[in-house]
Amino acid sequence: MGYKVVVVVFVVLLCSLSNKMSNADEEDGSVKALRANMKRLHPQQPLRGAVHRSITRLKTIQTSIASAIKAPFPASPFKGGIEAPVNVGEGEFVATISIGTPPIKMAGSVDTGSDLIWTQCKPCANCFSQPDPIFDPSKSTTYAKLPCPSSLCSSLPNPTCSPDCQYLYQYMDGSNTSGVLSSDTLTMLDTSGGEESIPGVAFGCSHDTRGQGFNQTDGLIGLGRGDLSLISQLSSASVVESKFSYCLINASAETSPLLLGTAAGTLGEGAKSTPILTNSVIDDQSFYYLSVEGMSVGNSRANISERTFDIKGDGNGGFVIDSGTTYTMLPRAAFTAVAQLLDSAIGLPRAQDSDFSLCYQLPSSGSSSTDKLTVPDITFHFGGCADYVVRGEYSFETVPDTNLLCFLMLESSSGLSIFGNFQQQNYHILYDNFKHMLSFAPAVCASL
Repeated sequence: MGYKVVVVVFVVLLCSLSNKMSNADEEDGSVKALRANMKRLHPQQPLRGAVHRSITRLKTIQTSIASAIKAPFPASPFKGGIEAPVNVGEGEFVATISIGTPPIKMAGSVDTGSDLIWTQCKPCANCFSQPDPIFDPSKSTTYAKLPCPSSLCSSLPNPTCSPDCQYLYQYMDGSNTSGVLSSDTLTMLDTSGGEESIPGVAFGCSHDTRGQGFNQTDGLIGLGRGDLSLISQLSSASVVESKFSYCLINASAETSPLLLGTAAGTLGEGAKSTPILTNSVIDDQSFYYLSVEGMSVGNSRANISERTFDIKGDGNGGFVIDSGTTYTMLPRAAFTAVAQLLDSAIGLPRAQDSDFSLCYQLPSSGSSSTDKLTVPDITFHFGGCADYVVRGEYSFETVPDTNLLCFLMLESSSGLSIFGNFQQQNYHILYDNFKHMLSFAPAVCASL
């Protein structure tokens, strides 16, 4: 009996020490603290639309991974790059930066699942309607096309030289964008409310964009782990430390902070940290993989195999945290185990729905049993003793025009799992690419 107590105490102390060490500041010589304000477009988005977008996003990320798996596995049928569509007019998070001299505002969807920063440019063969004026390279005194070949050009998936560095990104929803890899001055806010201009930032100048996936935005701001992402470029140029954080608010009237470099800071007491993993089988290292050791419903641990969320030997599977997916996606084995515990905890009969993977039939209106209904918390047990608790309000919702209470996590059609932005709300989440750690803590996001 004494041996067991010693082991438990040792593990608890080890977890505590690990999280304190992982939250310590690193010193890499960078000094800038930058900020962008994000807004969620249409926070009261139709639930069913969010389901469809989450499923499409999963399929596209899976295709992107498949296309990046090293030989001898089959190559992707897409000739251009595969990026996960963010469907930015449908409840995703959009940040505002500026490009060029003089600076022109760009509202781009913030996407941790891709790298390239891109916006529409004149002349435009095909362009979607965007909220801000289309960027005109001829009006910027600091604009330049990047040479081909070059190191940044080679970071694009399947670039072409004609003679400039050309790119083509295709999306699972049928959208695509193509243009010239360019560079220009990027302007962002600093933490004192002033502006900071960073010269020579590479971005995609898209002259042909087709499809409906990008309405109500000017383009995309990639925050992935690849060389072309915003955070990678700024840290490589020693403008900021290689870390960023955000805190998401589900309200269009309030802004969600996106903090880069020293502004991302540390999260203080109560923060948990878990390693960011690398999928060594694929060439594309854009995605942020996490180690998940299990899940709980309330105080009950789900019966999930310890390797369910692991990256498989062929490069498939794994658990990705993603700002562009709305609802969390779980593989079948994990989803089934969690659903069984939810059945017991909620105590309502299951009901079939055409979109949601799990729903319950609510009592008729006016029933006293409705007032007694409690929805349990869902806990993700991340590696490094980092438990992430999703409160009931971010895991269940009553579907309009029905009498159904539906689970806002979905069953994945593949072994890949995605941690969606809806379940990330009201947490301050820090991505530290220098230490390869992701940290998080509950927060009042509006106060950051």
